Amino acid sequence: MLKLIKIASLLLLSVASQAEVTPNFESILQLRADIQRYHQEGVKIRQQYNLADLDQLKACVNTYKPLREQAKATMDAARQVGSFTYRLDLVLAADAAFACLYCGGNGSACNTIPGDLQSLDEKLQAAGKLPE
Repeated sequence: MLKLIKIASLLLLSVASQAEVTPNFESILQLRADIQRYHQEGVKIRQQYNLADLDQLKACVNTYKPLREQAKATMDAARQVGSFTYRLDLVLAADAAFACLYCGGNGSACNTIPGDLQSLDEKLQAAGKLPE
């Protein structure tokens, strides 16, 4: 009987851990705004700098290192979002935003952010948390 209770308890814990958590929309919207800003800055990198020039590359790194550190914190925060419905799009967009701010890259990560944010926006609009 004790074994049956332990199995039932483990099963309940497993189901409870998979349950959808009530989203913190304020936090989700702030993360979305941060990712959008990182995307804009990442696009600007490719417009302002000739990254094949070592001096310009160094200048880019010096300028954007603090923003990349913020983007890293955003990646970590996105992973902590309790609601899987929103977490997936946020993590994908935050990871791409971090890569988008990389001065040594080709900027291809910047191209995926709008689609990730659009998917997130559709979910937020369906929840009535983002104006159409």
